[in-house]
Amino acid sequence: MRSFWLARKPKRKRALRPRIERPEGSPPHVALEVFELQAESEVRAGTVTRARATCPCCESVLPPARVRAQLAERQGGADAVFDEAGRRVGGACLTAVVTLKPGETGRRYRLPTAADHAAVRRAQGRLVEILDAWERGGRRGLCPVPDEPVDEWSHTVNRLPNRWCKTRKHGNCSEPLRKSTQSCVPLECFGRENRGNLCSTSYPDCLGLWGVNPFSNATGSYDGALDWVTEFIKSWPNPDPNSGRIQSADATKYPLPDEAAGIWFTDPPYYDAIDYSHCSDFFFVWLKRTFLSHPLLHDPYDPNNVLTPESREIVVYSTTTMGHGTRTPEFYEHAMAKAFAEGRRVLRADGVGVASSPTRPPRAGRRCLPA
Repeated sequence: MRSFWLARKPKRKRALRPRIERPEGSPPHVALEVFELQAESEVRAGTVTRARATCPCCESVLPPARVRAQLAERQGGADAVFDEAGRRVGGACLTAVVTLKPGETGRRYRLPTAADHAAVRRAQGRLVEILDAWERGGRRGLCPVPDEPVDEWSHTVNRLPNRWCKTRKHGNCSEPLRKSTQSCVPLECFGRENRGNLCSTSYPDCLGLWGVNPFSNATGSYDGALDWVTEFIKSWPNPDPNSGRIQSADATKYPLPDEAAGIWFTDPPYYDAIDYSHCSDFFFVWLKRTFLSHPLLHDPYDPNNVLTPESREIVVYSTTTMGHGTRTPEFYEHAMAKAFAEGRRVLRADGVGVASSPTRPPRAGRRCLPA
């Protein structure tokens, strides 16, 4: 856990306190309790920092390579393991439960109960039923759980599992949606994915692993995501027959004649700061299962690619790995020069061109494009 904090509001500070229990004849284990603190010094530091994990029982430190190897072996570690009687015996565990009481403001925090873990087990069982039905039906269409391969760069460099989900154990599944709701519901699911995964931080000050109850009225619930989509639709301008059109195109080859645009605006990628396409894969694999067969959900330059378009992305991969040696600073600068030249070609002589600048200076050893 990166942090044992639950709430850091000035008048309502709550945290988890780990307690090491050492029963005779058995290995030690960690028990947790929720407590209200008076001073921040009462909260113990987290058990992981800079990818190094510290055992609370013996204080030994696992190096990053070993931590990543264990996480990869357990497909990220988000699955709980239960025995035949339904008791959790290993894998991921709930550390705390956040509750709301009707008519009262503020959140409450408690330790999980057997009933909470039973809900997790029922969800796992339901997932197996859905996958079994899909297999009995001849595995037609997309797998209900994303089974696309994780990009080789992400798998090799970041030690992610080689599949987005391990289909027999993953506990988050999207069943097919009725076509009548396919226009807006996927946008709501997009908001849910952002908060409902096991790596989400529902509370900015608390860096533990959180999963939000989708049927509550808390941040990350279906109600909250639906409100977000509704507000967006309300703010969208009325259709105008003279309004512009949106078209996807390569930044280095616009489908426009010379000097056709009055405004050219771009927000270019910043060397190796963010690999946007790899980040987008997280949402993309789920959107494919809600926006069924949508024409935008494919790579126009590589029809065989099942993830987001990455083959022509203008970025620098900070670590050269198998198959990705072409994403060098030289590639980035050459492609960016072509993109800016293409922007100048389509911009009128009296037009306005705007390009945002990086939020931080380039790292040591990197070159900037000339102004």
